Amino acid sequence: FSVTKTFGAVLVGAVIARSSLEDTTPVTDWLEVDELGAVNPEATVAHLLSMAATNDDLRHGQRDPWSYDTTGSREIDLLVDIVDRVVAAEPDGFDGATDAVSFAQVGIFDVLGMDATTWPGGSIGAGMSSTPLDMARLGELLLRRGWWGDVEVLDERFAYRMTHPAFEDANAAYGYLTYVNAADNRAFSSGT
Repeated sequence: FSVTKTFGAVLVGAVIARSSLEDTTPVTDWLEVDELGAVNPEATVAHLLSMAATNDDLRHGQRDPWSYDTTGSREIDLLVDIVDRVVAAEPDGFDGATDAVSFAQVGIFDVLGMDATTWPGGSIGAGMSSTPLDMARLGELLLRRGWWGDVEVLDERFAYRMTHPAFEDANAAYGYLTYVNAADNRAFSSGT
């Protein structure tokens, strides 16, 4: 579950690096209101990436206690729909990829040499199959601030946002779909 989520953040970040999509983009720029389910129509991509998008009030200090979208069914799987639509709308930046799955292959797995990793698409909550070596490559990408050799897979600012609290008032232990260390105001899916 969490491994797929961290990969999902990398996928969204790689799309942001190649398109007009930004983490500040309102989700309604790419999705219809009737597709949002419990997601606040005022939410941005950053709210999806931090699992804060279902709050009634998205202002600092007004968000409800943080809650983990374990399977992706509440909010984060909407990121797949957004990525699919961005890749289709702006094909020039995606090396022949036509959707999220094909871009994950050519834009991330092939670039990083993640030869034993597959992702069937459809969900950011779960579903990726990988090996420790391939996951180490994903971790190394973050340590290199988004660069793999001379290829910028992620913008450095996005890699930073993955590894630092996205919204400290909601949960100081969660970046963009990635757990981080926090001394205070921390929440984990396990509750501990």
